[in-house]
Amino acid sequence: MASQAHNLKGFWPLDSGAEITYLKVAATQTLTKGDAVILSIGSGLVSIGLAASAELCGVIAQDSVLQASGTLVAVYANPNEKFIGNADADSSASVAGAYVDLVGATGAMLLDVGLSVTDVFTLVAPYDSSEALATANARWICQINKHAFAETSA
Repeated sequence: MASQAHNLKGFWPLDSGAEITYLKVAATQTLTKGDAVILSIGSGLVSIGLAASAELCGVIAQDSVLQASGTLVAVYANPNEKFIGNADADSSASVAGAYVDLVGATGAMLLDVGLSVTDVFTLVAPYDSSEALATANARWICQINKHAFAETSA
């Protein structure tokens, strides 16, 4: 029998002791724990990640509803952090190392395992090898591929 954790939407740290960073949030954001987040261009404040986001800064570690601009919020922002995320569709053709996108709104974010455009996540491995990948919501270990805090210097 699958656990209730299998039904969660969003992204959850693989490591229960995942590092938390406190970042300032943009005004009027509604963020649900587990949502992918970005740094807004210009302000550098945390905002909701979108399907078209070119880069992510982490995953929100707390609910945040309509906070004032500049309020500190907890974010799993370590570029090396691995997360558990659910696929939006049949992921049986997906392989470890594949780049995938983000899909969904606050509280319902998933890995978009279809044709990848933004490549913001990398699939690391199926979370549980006994689970079928040929259905929506198959769990994958993933990592943010395009991370705002990743060092990119050669």
